[in-house]
Amino acid sequence: MNAQKPLSKWTPASPVEPTAPWTSAGCSAGGATLFVSTHQALLTLGAAASGDGCVSRVSNSFGHYYGAAPVAALQAAGAGSTRALLVGSQGRLSRPRRAARRSLAAGRPSPRNASAAPPGLQDALLLLDPEARSVLGWWALPTVYLHDSVLSGSDLFSVDTDSGRVLRFRVSAGTAAAPMPPSALPLSEGGWAAVEHVRSYESSGAPRAAHANGLTLGLGRLWVMHNNLASRSAVQLVDAASGALGARLPLGGANCHSPLFYRGRLLYLLSASGGLGRLHPNGTSDTLWAAGARYFSKGLAVVDDIAYLAVALRQRAAVERNFAASEVAAFDLLRHVLLWRRPLPFPGLVNSLTAPRVGPGCSWRACATGAAGEAAESLHAPREAEWAAALRAAPTQGGLFGALG
Repeated sequence: MNAQKPLSKWTPASPVEPTAPWTSAGCSAGGATLFVSTHQALLTLGAAASGDGCVSRVSNSFGHYYGAAPVAALQAAGAGSTRALLVGSQGRLSRPRRAARRSLAAGRPSPRNASAAPPGLQDALLLLDPEARSVLGWWALPTVYLHDSVLSGSDLFSVDTDSGRVLRFRVSAGTAAAPMPPSALPLSEGGWAAVEHVRSYESSGAPRAAHANGLTLGLGRLWVMHNNLASRSAVQLVDAASGALGARLPLGGANCHSPLFYRGRLLYLLSASGGLGRLHPNGTSDTLWAAGARYFSKGLAVVDDIAYLAVALRQRAAVERNFAASEVAAFDLLRHVLLWRRPLPFPGLVNSLTAPRVGPGCSWRACATGAAGEAAESLHAPREAEWAAALRAAPTQGGLFGALG
């Protein structure tokens, strides 16, 4: 466990104006509501079977958005229900000053409009009311380069790409009558939510090369995505109790993102080909679908056996991702057919997809609506017996699950 500076609570000096309402016209209702976190905004997309679901803007101007986790701890605290979400805000690339000057000199739009309001250049965790389209406040995060935030029970896990660490936070909540801890922020419906940093996990001794950018959870372990940039990507297992490094599982290509468990297998994005891949317990990977080498995929959710992944035309420079034209593709995992591709009406590379209204774990595990939702956890979780060989493999062991070189 590594000592980290505690979270500091930041609150706006004056109330933050809600984001102006905007919903696409001529769209179809129905389907699960997907929350789409991009370089410019937090959007919702109705996953209508026709592929023309409604897109609404929930928030913009708060850096690069990552994840949308419900404050589920509120129900456990007996404080009633809340519509509030915890949303990551990455500051490192959202207002690149030197890149802005170069863009203006070349007559291109400045990328700085990706983040026009606090928390500015610092990573933060936003407390957001999606119905009111309002940021209620935020906590400054002890991260340098935030990638991904996922919720499991009352624990929120965030990946810091710069250090290769996974930070674990405890989310708590209480009624208006309960005393508020120093780190608490008030909720729209009354009561409060608080976030406390409880520990950190090291996932790599060479974090710059590993470029950790996401994680999923299962079998008492963190499955941390090591993008490895131009080298072959891998998933690094970390024991959730001890923090010890376990096996390192190679994937089907380089520059991968968005690990997620589906029916006991690990889905992930083969971003270099705009594709969707699957890792089997025996160490083999297959490609389920790909948009092609001109595309980049980032952001994955699975609801009712439909995979939703975001794709965009590849960008030459990181600063151009603020203006990428993105779309969401729907792929039927049972029939292995592409159902539709839906262009998004706002610019910005998509960072994550999730369905927090369907289930709090939808950002790292497949989920289901209706009565099937109760069985989704056991249906999609990895099974110890199937992954036994992978779990026994040492991080530097040769062979099937060996080192990548």
